[in-house]
Amino acid sequence: MKKIINLGMHPFADTFISDKHIGHTEPVYPLECVLHEDTGHIELAYTTKAEERYNLYDYSYTSANSSFSRNYWDEYAKHVSKKLNLNTSKIFEIGSNDGYLSKQFQNLGHNVIGIDSSKYMSNIANQLGIETYCGIFNYSTSLDIKNKFGKSDLVIANNVFNHSNNPIDFAKGVNELLNESGVFVFEVPYWYNTIIDKRFDQIYHEHVSYFTVKSCCELLKKVGLQVFDVEIVDYHGGSIRVYSSINPEQINARIYDYIKIEEDAGLFKESTYVEFMKYLKIRRAKFLEKLYAISKKNIPIVAVGAAAKGNTFLNFYNLDNTVIDYVTDASKHKIGKYTPLTRIPIQTDEFVFKKYKEVYVIILSWNISSILKEKLNKLNNNVADTNLELHSDDRGYIVDLFYNDNINHVAKIISVPNSIRGNHYHKETTQHMLITKGYLEYWYKPVDSNEPAKMVLAEEGDIISTGPYEIHALKIGPFGNEFIVFSQGLRGGKDYEQDTFRVDNIIGNI
Repeated sequence: MKKIINLGMHPFADTFISDKHIGHTEPVYPLECVLHEDTGHIELAYTTKAEERYNLYDYSYTSANSSFSRNYWDEYAKHVSKKLNLNTSKIFEIGSNDGYLSKQFQNLGHNVIGIDSSKYMSNIANQLGIETYCGIFNYSTSLDIKNKFGKSDLVIANNVFNHSNNPIDFAKGVNELLNESGVFVFEVPYWYNTIIDKRFDQIYHEHVSYFTVKSCCELLKKVGLQVFDVEIVDYHGGSIRVYSSINPEQINARIYDYIKIEEDAGLFKESTYVEFMKYLKIRRAKFLEKLYAISKKNIPIVAVGAAAKGNTFLNFYNLDNTVIDYVTDASKHKIGKYTPLTRIPIQTDEFVFKKYKEVYVIILSWNISSILKEKLNKLNNNVADTNLELHSDDRGYIVDLFYNDNINHVAKIISVPNSIRGNHYHKETTQHMLITKGYLEYWYKPVDSNEPAKMVLAEEGDIISTGPYEIHALKIGPFGNEFIVFSQGLRGGKDYEQDTFRVDNIIGNI
């Protein structure tokens, strides 16, 4: 077991602060991850008590908090019912939350029992007509549930398996609830996407475990369940939907393909996370520099989407109510409250974006960014989240990259992981690099300078410009990189070498 990620001290991410608690400082805990190299399982190094996470304050997450979520769960119920050929089945939903998904299965003719740890959410579900067992799910409570309701044809657990302090005990409890032909289906954020897409904000105290396909197979095998299929779904920035049972009739071969992809991506190697943490720190510095420039213009700064992942972002970047004016959200359970530790007031989009003439936006709920951008631009035409001119309509967005520029050559460059490019300069050529995939470190210095080279981080969507007599070098990230080069001057074929002058390595260590 090796420690791989350290994000510092954080409060509970899904606990928003009401006026009655505003005078008290909530507890903070180290947010660190460890890797079990043998099983591929990732978990928090320090785990808090589940009772504190869900009942110390009013737990605020709801599964039906947006039209996107509601549409997703509607389709989920239909898809799973059809895939498993469910007729009139008995279903247990662990982590049933406000009962919305359970209700969709109920509407399809199934008998559904909800199981949730939050008293607040259990009451909401019961009011919706979903009989709900309130308690922390584990093997012990599974025996109580079985005695009260019997066994089931299907157990579902979406974005809750990863909340368990003891996933083996959790899985053992699931097995106890399944009849002989029963199926366990669960969804969790996919660790592959978290690392490849650099979504560190998916890590917070409520998420105790982080799953790969490999770790799902290894973990469930220990309690007598076998994974027979896996689907990659577009939820929470990339999730895995895992199907398992006691005696599956057939196993989908793509399971083994996914495990191979995970291994090739280095998810089970410590070195991958050294680079990951380095990237996060550089990215933070770059972002804060940009935000400082915005603040000097006295433009209000607003964050959109009071999501748990947003609180990880705010606390890791040390952005509190002295920097961010408001966080906006659509959930009635969050409006009027404050973000944990950072104490930023939460209001509706309508309230905030009609209040300010001009505003700079940080989108925290990046998984639904296109929906949010469309909504915000309707509320306020002076919403800015980019330095480039943005054109939008009901079809999407157009971003101007160049205007009245003489571009002589365009090239697409694909780089393998951890490779080095450049260490040269041009006398006549100016180049603009548009990063289209992955990230890189751009190192640069004037030809006549004796000072060490400086470095900036370039990510997807960034443009880095290099003028004449600027030595530059590129260090490609651990997952490879693609970018397009727009050149003014010599660039194509033999012409390129006529204006390229090699130098010794300028890349330093950080």
